[in-house]
Amino acid sequence: MEYINGSTLSLYLMSQPIQLTYKIVNQITDFIFYCKRNYISKYKKKIFLKKIINLNKKKIFSDKFFQAIFNSLINYKWENIEKSKSHGDLSLENIIIKNNKIKFI
Repeated sequence: MEYINGSTLSLYLMSQPIQLTYKIVNQITDFIFYCKRNYISKYKKKIFLKKIINLNKKKIFSDKFFQAIFNSLINYKWENIEKSKSHGDLSLENIIIKNNKIKFI
């Protein structure tokens, strides 16, 4: 991230006039809601379960405590969890602004 040229959103918000920050914040929220409305994907239980099972095979997880956890993970109803393209770390430091263009990290 330190090699990306631009200002983090937190620094941008502190250093720019309110009109520019308002515009950038609106663009970000519009983009997030656009992605949410237009994202079409089916939950792929097989892919997720395969990852859990492969992790379970590692020797460091061989005791009974971990086996109980893996059994719970395998039997959990993951279909109830909403799927998205976000990596889950959308913070002010993970948004870069340069020349009024927004870059998500």
